[in-house]
Amino acid sequence: NGLLDHITKYQAIFSKKDVQQAIQKVEDETIQEQVIVQVMRSPRLVKLYHQDGKATNYYTTTEVRAEELRLLRVADKVNQQANYDNIYAFKSNIENLTNVSELQREALKTILVTDKGIRILRGRAGTGKSHVLGIAYQLATSRRQNVIGLAPTHKAVTELKDKGYEQCHTVKGFLFKLYNSRINLPRNSLLVVDEAGMVGTSDYLELFKVARKYNCQIILAGDERQLTSIERSGMFEVFTSKFGSYVLSDIRRQSQAWGRQMAMCFAEGDIVGGVQLLARHQGLKFNGILQQSIDRLVNDWSNSQFPVEERLIITVGNKEVASLNLEIRKLLKEQKVLTGTEYRATAFDVQLNKEISEEYMKGDRIIFKTSNKELQTKNGEFASLIAVSQNKFIAKTDKGQTIIFNPQDINFKHGYASTVYKAQGASIKDVYVLHNLAGNSRSSYVEMTRHVEKVGLYANMDATKGAVGLISQLNRINDKSASIDFCTQEDL
Repeated sequence: NGLLDHITKYQAIFSKKDVQQAIQKVEDETIQEQVIVQVMRSPRLVKLYHQDGKATNYYTTTEVRAEELRLLRVADKVNQQANYDNIYAFKSNIENLTNVSELQREALKTILVTDKGIRILRGRAGTGKSHVLGIAYQLATSRRQNVIGLAPTHKAVTELKDKGYEQCHTVKGFLFKLYNSRINLPRNSLLVVDEAGMVGTSDYLELFKVARKYNCQIILAGDERQLTSIERSGMFEVFTSKFGSYVLSDIRRQSQAWGRQMAMCFAEGDIVGGVQLLARHQGLKFNGILQQSIDRLVNDWSNSQFPVEERLIITVGNKEVASLNLEIRKLLKEQKVLTGTEYRATAFDVQLNKEISEEYMKGDRIIFKTSNKELQTKNGEFASLIAVSQNKFIAKTDKGQTIIFNPQDINFKHGYASTVYKAQGASIKDVYVLHNLAGNSRSSYVEMTRHVEKVGLYANMDATKGAVGLISQLNRINDKSASIDFCTQEDL
């Protein structure tokens, strides 16, 4: 039971292989086999099938299935309940807008000119989804509707604030404050959820129960093909199938036509087409082993025409992030870009479960690993150090905010390289992607669509064995679907 609970905390569906991986830390193989047998015979286990009745390799649990079905029942009620009665006044406002494309205009009509309780906007990476949400806020508040912006991460909440949203919370924070009477929720409010694909199933259930109780309408905006919640998730894609959606597919982020075409390939799951376009424009860089790939990437990074703050290295693993940050700092010190006294900062790394010490100098790029209300910094926010001393660092964030902090009190690290999770939502002029075995179709889509001007993908033969192996790894299926995407024996 404990093992099943652990697995389903992070995924709704799982295979026998997932069970084997979850128990592999137990050294005694006999005990391993016994536990696996017990799990596979558990009365909680539910075998999953395709719609045509063919068996899959996947299972779920009775509790996960019940939660998803309950969520759908609540969502149905939210979608059908009486709504804000001034919706059709939006139509003329939208028609008169001059700062949107025709596709964005249609998107606004879909999410505002409707009597449905649930409205869904799917925006491919770089299509201007955030711009649409900003205008939706202006239109709704101009009609005196109470609008609350929600997102799964502090970084995404900041993006909503930048678009004009005055009331903004993380989804978890909003629910916590509401349940503890720290905020009020007027009836008939409009709840706008950005990065909706990253909201976990349990949070969705609680949020929809709130919307049902207070007669709220919900706009869900996201991209089901990007990264999902670390917790059990997959329901955003289910909602798009059940309630319908409008898809923004006119990619605008990339400055060059081929870059937009490549981004669309990755968005549509055409990894072969995306990699071919990248190779055709000298963006695919193969080397023999990982260290050679890192060396080549660092060399290309050092020759970039863009300022340091407009460059970002993206990879999947924290280990590679640490190696790349060290290599970049070594280069910058050799080039005398980083000069002066180095100061050591020690912080506890939750993921590695140990204290990590790193050296910092004036000019270093950093990324904050947690949000801090006092400093008004967000998890995943980048900054540059403009002054350093033993107990005082002064940094300027990429948004222009100057902050002063004791390096021993704040959780941060070097910010030349970032994990793909930290990079989701970013728009950077010059991007370098290091591939080394790890990754899947979701992470590769995010990695290859962050750039505005340039992108390079660095791979090594040791890990991929060539272009075919690389494409296969970039196209791995990520098992973060909801169980409701499949049938049970009872359904059949």
